[in-house]
Amino acid sequence: MMEWSFHWHDWQRRLGLQEAAWRSMGYIKDILAAICLGSFIFLPMVLLVVRAVQPSRMPWWVVIFIMLMVGWMLVFGASVVAEMPDHGASKVFALFFGWVYAIGYFLPWLCIYGFVQRVRMWCLSRVYPQTPVDDRPRKD
Repeated sequence: MMEWSFHWHDWQRRLGLQEAAWRSMGYIKDILAAICLGSFIFLPMVLLVVRAVQPSRMPWWVVIFIMLMVGWMLVFGASVVAEMPDHGASKVFALFFGWVYAIGYFLPWLCIYGFVQRVRMWCLSRVYPQTPVDDRPRKD
């Protein structure tokens, strides 16, 4: 005769609820980590495009501040959500130095932005040449 137990954990184990819940949580954690990673990848592009389109609304200090803070939060969020077998070392590193990842990833995009702006200004100067100061007509 089977002994019946009314403990919730026994019923969970008998019905297989723990394994199913664990598997679905694994998928959710993977999805959240992918969202954090994707957001981190696209953040500099979005910030620099907004800066290029409306520089008066997005000064440089705002761009750098948003990249530091949001980038740090995304790095820390991805490290908290992702399960890594290092017993929390990556979480501590992301907590204290996640902003280093953000700046390190932002610098190459900043170089690309600077190059694109130089090319754009060069093209505009070719289309709309400015008259040099010395060649202007003078009133005598």
